[in-house]
Amino acid sequence: MQSDALGTAPASRYTALRLKKNLAAGSDIGILYTARENADVSSDHNRAYGMDANIRFFNQVDWNSYAIGSETPGKKGGEYTWRTSLNYEGQFVHAKVAALEVGDGFQDDLAFYRRTGVRKWFADIGLRPRPKWWKDMGGRELHPHITWNYYNDLAGRPIGKNLHSANSWFFADGGFTEISANARYEYITDSLRLNRGDKTAQRIAPGGYQWTEWRWLLQTNAARPLSLNMTATRGGLWSGSQSSLNATVTFRPDYRFRVSTGVQHTSAKLDRPNQKFDATVWTGRANYSFTTNMFLDALTQYDAAIKQFNANVRFNVIHHPLSDLFIVYNEQRFTTPDAPVPGRSLVVKFTQMLSF
Repeated sequence: MQSDALGTAPASRYTALRLKKNLAAGSDIGILYTARENADVSSDHNRAYGMDANIRFFNQVDWNSYAIGSETPGKKGGEYTWRTSLNYEGQFVHAKVAALEVGDGFQDDLAFYRRTGVRKWFADIGLRPRPKWWKDMGGRELHPHITWNYYNDLAGRPIGKNLHSANSWFFADGGFTEISANARYEYITDSLRLNRGDKTAQRIAPGGYQWTEWRWLLQTNAARPLSLNMTATRGGLWSGSQSSLNATVTFRPDYRFRVSTGVQHTSAKLDRPNQKFDATVWTGRANYSFTTNMFLDALTQYDAAIKQFNANVRFNVIHHPLSDLFIVYNEQRFTTPDAPVPGRSLVVKFTQMLSF
């Protein structure tokens, strides 16, 4: 693919190649290559290349790994990333452990990654008992589990963690509830402003912050005409405390039409710096299916902290298998007296799958 020059962005050529060979059932190996090349006389470019493997043992254990190097002018050393994971899925026990490392100099202009110079350790382990006493009460399954993430820099210093420890109760009608403790740690090298509604608010100073959040999730049977999805959080927040509620009510009178409204509200109090603030976001969503191949979706959102309104309407027609026509309208505006001119866009996208 080639893109034309736009402003200060030069014209560029993009390449993505993937070669995969299937092995035994559920197993494969492959190589990949991506590149961005300036289309002018400049030698600026970015290339990434590597290999991956997905191997299944005993029909229950999966080993997934990749190793990728990159090449970018001006960068020397640390141009790599790798990941490996081992996953076991049983009826009663599930366990997954993984490790990831991204070098300081790694760059892939066709990929998304949060940061470089980081090493991540991950564990997701849980049980799925189905005791008779829980079935007698209308339940289906219990799920005590942990999902732990540790982050270090390449020198071994901790820069973040999210330790999710929870128990879930699944009901026979498809609903569930969960109570969890979430131990958090974040190390920031730059100041951070949490109060988006006040541009003059003091910022959190660089350094390490540790806190614990207690969370309750509830989701009722989504197949019923009226359903509720709710998350309530209390506990710490950076240098202070928080109380948060995220709730969505969905009404589905028939299989064609669905409408929902939701609110996300957070009340926070910080100790360093000393400040209090509230943040509220309202959301409305509607979906209508004319046929199995024609859909209309609408989404509106209002952020009370920054007084911003967003709207999105999308019309989708599947004219052939794996081939679509999309017509999308977007609008964004601020409701303040000195608000800028609203931003609007209309996008038409047509796709056609060719088989040969």
